[in-house]
Amino acid sequence: MNAMQRFKELAGKSFPSYGEVIKVAVGLGYRKSVDDSPPPVFDEEASLLLFSRMEQDA
Repeated sequence: MNAMQRFKELAGKSFPSYGEVIKVAVGLGYRKSVDDSPPPVFDEEASLLLFSRMEQDA
């Protein structure tokens, strides 16, 4: 909050843009973590089972 307040004062803006907010966050050391795990894989049998359960619930 202090960093954003200082940015707003220095830039003379009451409402910074999304890009400016991201630049402040990166300047504070924020880094997006990457999830390296592969997404779940559904085979045809599992998809059919899931689809049939959805039809029964409806």
